[in-house]
Parts: sequence; structure tokens; C-alpha cells
Amino acid sequence: DGDAKFVGENAPGGAVITYYQRTSHLFGDLKLEILDPSGKVIDNIPASKRRGINRVSWSMRVKPPRVPKAAQLAGSGLSGPRVMPGTYTVRLTKNKQVYETKLDIGLDRRATYTLADRQQQFDAAMRVHKLFGDMTTLTDRIQYLRQMAGGIAGQLPPDDALGGQLKKFVDDADVVRKQIVATKEGGAITGEERLREHTDQLYGAILGYEGRPGDYQIARIAALESQLADISAEFDTLSKDSLPALNGELQKRKLPELTWPPAGGAPPVADVSSADGEVRGISSPKKRWYTHPLAGLRL
Repeated sequence: DGDAKFVGENAPGGAVITYYQRTSHLFGDLKLEILDPSGKVIDNIPASKRRGINRVSWSMRVKPPRVPKAAQLAGSGLSGPRVMPGTYTVRLTKNKQVYETKLDIGLDRRATYTLADRQQQFDAAMRVHKLFGDMTTLTDRIQYLRQMAGGIAGQLPPDDALGGQLKKFVDDADVVRKQIVATKEGGAITGEERLREHTDQLYGAILGYEGRPGDYQIARIAALESQLADISAEFDTLSKDSLPALNGELQKRKLPELTWPPAGGAPPVADVSSADGEVRGISSPKKRWYTHPLAGLRL
């Protein structure tokens, strides 16, 4: 390549936080938190426990939305909206010792938009962020009931009428689910882009420009929200029409009833927090698991 070529790391895309430890941290808690201007904790950054100067990067973004699982990755859904300008607090807790410093975030000096425009962009992005979350809650509910009904049906004799009714509920619920997420890989090539995929495209477009969103984008958000409400109402009707009779028969046989949320509350989902050093802008989810009520079921 010749002696004129230079290769180096790009500057961090987030806020660089540096702290010094006289000795390695061996016992007790060590955590690094970000607080918004109102004092609410909005992010946690893994803190290195090694001795000496430590440096981490905060992406200056809200946590990514909860996105329903589907056949392909929702690329835009891997990022959260960038936080609004303001004075934030970095808090390092080392056992009982607490250290804080302020972090001022402002508009890009090159920006041609105003703070009010930026607020509208943030509000629109968070509206789609919530839409993703509502979508995920609905698909979690559908999948939980499908798996429960299918699990019981799979252990009943082939000629059992209840098994057939449970399988029909599984199929009907899947028809509703397929209105939300694509089930084939290939995206637009398969012609199976669904609500989740359209939402991801809109979310990416809004995140891509931090000025005031277009009126057509705001209208698109409303249209997708309305579509999700219709799908949710459709599954509510299916549940209302099917579950009472199914649960009545399950109760007679002393089998688990089809309910949501399950006993003890809804199953926890991945708790997404910022990755140490902002690894290519992608956060690493911490997975937590729950026990399905059919675990160990024997008929």
C-alpha cells in the first residue's frame, strides 16, 4: 500500500468516561450508572474492576426496544433513540462509596434544526419504541398460549376431541401472529413483510435524522398503531371465543388451564443494557429464563 497509508481506530461514537482505581476491586459491588436530568437511572455500563485508569463509552442512547422474534433480524431495532440534550450524571458506586460527575449533552454544533425539532424527533422515536414493546407483549402472549395448548395436545391420544380443539386454537393463533412478524427468511424478496418489518423501516428512518420528522412519518406511526390495535382485538376475540370452553374441559381433566399471564406474572424478557465500550453499537442482552407450566407434565 505504500508508506502514505494510515490505519487507526475511529473516535468513539459515545461519551467517554474515564475513572482511576488505586487498587483492583476484589470484593463487593462496583457499578457505573447514568442518570437523566431528573435523577432517574436510564442506563448501566459494565465497569472494569482492574487497577489503574479505566475507560468506557456510553452510547448516549436509550435502551433498544423489545422487538418480537421473527425469521430475520430487525436491524434498526438494535439501537435506542439518542437522548435529549441536557445535563446527565455519571455515578460510580464502589461498595458504599459513591462518586458522581456531570455530563453535558448538547445539539450538534453543525445542526440546522432547533431543540424543539430535536424534541419532536425524540418523541416520535420513543412512540415507535413503545410500539415495538406493545407488539412484543402481544406476540409473547400468543406464543405462550400456543406453546401451552400445543404441548397439552401433543400428549393426548390422536383421537381425543380436546386435542383437536387445542390444535385448532394453535393454528388460529398462529394466523394472528403471522400478521405481526414474518416467518420466512428473505424479507421483501418473500413478499412477507409484516407489521414488525414495516415498523423497523420507519424506526430506522426516524433515527437516521435528528431533526423534526416529516408529517407523513407521524401519520405512518398512527397507521401502524391502529393496525396493531386491530390485530390485538382479533386475538382478544379468538381468546374470548375459544379459551372458556377449552379451559372448562382442561379443568375437568385436572390439566393446566390456558392463561396469560401465567401464575407468578409474565415471563421476564431479555434485560438489555449497554455493552462495555459500545461494541459496534450493539448491546448484549442478559437472558433470564422462566419455567413453563407444562414442564414435567405427564398425562
